[in-house]
Amino acid sequence: MEPYFEHLINTVYHTYQDALIKKHSSVYPLRSAVVKFGGFQLSYNWKGRTRLGKETVGSLTIYTKEIHLNILFAYRLAGLNSGIPNFAELFSFEELINTIAHELAHCLMANYKINFGQKHEERHEKLTTDIEAFLWALTEVKELERLQNWKELVKGLG
Repeated sequence: MEPYFEHLINTVYHTYQDALIKKHSSVYPLRSAVVKFGGFQLSYNWKGRTRLGKETVGSLTIYTKEIHLNILFAYRLAGLNSGIPNFAELFSFEELINTIAHELAHCLMANYKINFGQKHEERHEKLTTDIEAFLWALTEVKELERLQNWKELVKGLG
Protein backbone atom coordinates (compact mmCIF):
# COMPACT_ATOMS: atom_id res chain seq x y z
CA MET A 1 0.00 0.00 0.00
CA GLU A 2 2.96 2.35 0.42
CA PRO A 3 3.27 2.97 -3.36
CA TYR A 4 -0.46 3.74 -3.51
CA PHE A 5 -0.24 6.38 -0.77
CA GLU A 6 2.96 7.91 -2.18
CA HIS A 7 1.28 8.14 -5.59
CA LEU A 8 -1.89 9.69 -4.12
CA ILE A 9 0.04 12.19 -2.00
CA ASN A 10 2.24 13.33 -4.90
CA THR A 11 -0.64 13.51 -7.38
CA VAL A 12 -2.41 16.00 -5.15
CA TYR A 13 0.77 17.81 -4.07
CA HIS A 14 1.88 18.49 -7.64
CA THR A 15 -1.60 19.50 -8.80
CA TYR A 16 -1.90 22.07 -6.02
CA GLN A 17 1.73 23.18 -6.24
CA ASP A 18 1.33 23.87 -9.98
CA ALA A 19 -1.93 25.75 -9.37
CA LEU A 20 -0.33 27.90 -6.66
CA ILE A 21 2.66 28.69 -8.88
CA LYS A 22 0.33 29.80 -11.70
CA LYS A 23 -1.77 31.85 -9.28
CA HIS A 24 1.21 33.70 -7.79
CA SER A 25 3.43 33.69 -10.90
CA SER A 26 6.47 32.48 -9.03
CA VAL A 27 8.25 29.30 -8.03
CA TYR A 28 8.68 28.93 -4.29
CA PRO A 29 12.23 28.42 -3.09
CA LEU A 30 11.13 26.11 -0.26
CA ARG A 31 9.26 23.68 -2.49
CA SER A 32 10.06 19.98 -2.66
CA ALA A 33 10.08 17.92 -5.83
CA VAL A 34 8.31 15.06 -4.03
CA VAL A 35 6.64 14.35 -0.73
CA LYS A 36 7.71 11.03 0.71
CA PHE A 37 5.21 8.71 2.33
CA GLY A 38 6.95 7.62 5.52
CA GLY A 39 4.50 4.82 6.11
CA PHE A 40 2.12 3.94 8.91
CA GLN A 41 3.40 4.44 12.45
CA LEU A 42 1.93 3.89 15.88
CA SER A 43 1.14 7.04 17.81
CA TYR A 44 -1.10 7.87 20.72
CA ASN A 45 -0.92 11.58 19.87
CA TRP A 46 -1.61 12.08 16.17
CA LYS A 47 -3.52 10.71 13.19
CA GLY A 48 -0.98 12.08 10.73
CA ARG A 49 2.17 14.15 10.81
CA THR A 50 4.43 15.95 8.40
CA ARG A 51 8.18 16.07 8.84
CA LEU A 52 9.83 19.08 7.23
CA GLY A 53 13.55 19.01 6.71
CA LYS A 54 16.41 20.39 4.68
CA GLU A 55 19.71 19.15 3.38
CA THR A 56 22.60 21.30 2.24
CA VAL A 57 24.71 20.27 -0.74
CA GLY A 58 27.43 22.85 -1.22
CA SER A 59 25.58 26.16 -1.43
CA LEU A 60 22.31 24.49 -2.46
CA THR A 61 19.56 23.79 0.09
CA ILE A 62 17.12 20.98 -0.66
CA TYR A 63 13.88 20.97 1.30
CA THR A 64 12.23 17.67 2.16
CA LYS A 65 8.73 16.75 3.24
CA GLU A 66 7.51 13.41 4.55
CA ILE A 67 4.00 12.39 5.60
CA HIS A 68 3.30 9.65 8.15
CA LEU A 69 -0.13 8.20 8.93
CA ASN A 70 -1.20 6.48 12.12
CA ILE A 71 -1.03 2.70 11.80
CA LEU A 72 -4.61 2.46 13.05
CA PHE A 73 -5.72 3.71 9.61
CA ALA A 74 -3.99 0.65 8.12
CA TYR A 75 -5.84 -1.56 10.62
CA ARG A 76 -9.16 -0.09 9.49
CA LEU A 77 -8.24 -0.49 5.81
CA ALA A 78 -7.49 -4.15 6.53
CA GLY A 79 -10.83 -4.61 8.30
CA LEU A 80 -9.23 -5.16 11.70
CA ASN A 81 -10.67 -3.90 14.96
CA SER A 82 -9.16 -2.31 18.04
CA GLY A 83 -10.11 -1.99 21.67
CA ILE A 84 -9.95 1.80 21.34
CA PRO A 85 -13.30 3.46 22.14
CA ASN A 86 -14.85 4.99 18.99
CA PHE A 87 -12.15 3.33 16.85
CA ALA A 88 -14.45 3.01 13.82
CA GLU A 89 -15.24 6.74 13.87
CA LEU A 90 -11.79 8.01 14.83
CA PHE A 91 -10.04 6.08 12.05
CA SER A 92 -12.80 5.92 9.44
CA PHE A 93 -12.14 6.18 5.72
CA GLU A 94 -13.45 9.77 5.83
CA GLU A 95 -10.96 10.60 8.60
CA LEU A 96 -8.15 9.07 6.54
CA ILE A 97 -8.96 11.32 3.58
CA ASN A 98 -9.24 14.36 5.86
CA THR A 99 -5.90 13.51 7.51
CA ILE A 100 -4.15 13.19 4.14
CA ALA A 101 -5.62 16.55 3.07
CA HIS A 102 -4.54 18.14 6.37
CA GLU A 103 -0.95 16.90 6.03
CA LEU A 104 -0.76 17.96 2.37
CA ALA A 105 -1.88 21.45 3.41
CA HIS A 106 1.13 21.56 5.75
CA CYS A 107 3.43 20.52 2.88
CA LEU A 108 2.03 23.11 0.48
CA MET A 109 2.12 25.94 3.02
CA ALA A 110 5.72 25.07 3.81
CA ASN A 111 6.54 25.99 0.19
CA TYR A 112 6.06 29.63 1.21
CA LYS A 113 7.87 29.60 4.51
CA ILE A 114 9.01 26.59 6.46
CA ASN A 115 7.13 27.50 9.68
CA PHE A 116 3.86 28.02 7.75
CA GLY A 117 3.78 24.26 7.42
CA GLN A 118 3.56 23.90 11.18
CA LYS A 119 0.68 26.27 11.89
CA HIS A 120 -3.07 25.63 12.05
CA GLU A 121 -4.76 28.81 10.94
CA GLU A 122 -7.61 29.88 8.69
CA ARG A 123 -5.54 29.53 5.48
CA HIS A 124 -4.51 26.02 6.51
CA GLU A 125 -8.11 25.01 7.22
CA LYS A 126 -9.34 26.39 3.87
CA LEU A 127 -6.57 24.64 1.96
CA THR A 128 -7.34 21.39 3.83
CA THR A 129 -11.01 21.67 2.85
CA ASP A 130 -10.12 22.35 -0.80
CA ILE A 131 -7.67 19.44 -0.94
CA GLU A 132 -10.16 17.10 0.72
CA ALA A 133 -12.81 17.91 -1.90
CA PHE A 134 -10.23 17.30 -4.64
CA LEU A 135 -9.23 13.96 -3.09
CA TRP A 136 -12.83 12.73 -3.05
CA ALA A 137 -13.04 13.38 -6.81
CA LEU A 138 -9.97 11.25 -7.62
CA THR A 139 -10.31 7.78 -9.13
CA GLU A 140 -7.64 6.54 -6.70
CA VAL A 141 -9.76 7.48 -3.68
CA LYS A 142 -12.96 6.12 -5.20
CA GLU A 143 -11.26 2.78 -5.87
CA LEU A 144 -9.86 2.52 -2.34
CA GLU A 145 -13.30 3.38 -0.98
CA ARG A 146 -14.83 0.65 -3.17
CA LEU A 147 -12.35 -1.86 -1.78
CA GLN A 148 -13.60 -1.05 1.73
CA ASN A 149 -16.76 -3.01 0.92
CA TRP A 150 -15.43 -6.33 2.21
CA LYS A 151 -18.55 -8.35 1.33
CA GLU A 152 -18.14 -7.46 -2.34
CA LEU A 153 -14.39 -8.12 -2.25
CA VAL A 154 -14.74 -11.54 -0.57
CA LYS A 155 -17.54 -12.52 -2.99
CA GLY A 156 -15.17 -11.71 -5.87
CA LEU A 157 -12.54 -14.07 -4.42
CA GLY A 158 -14.85 -17.09 -4.21
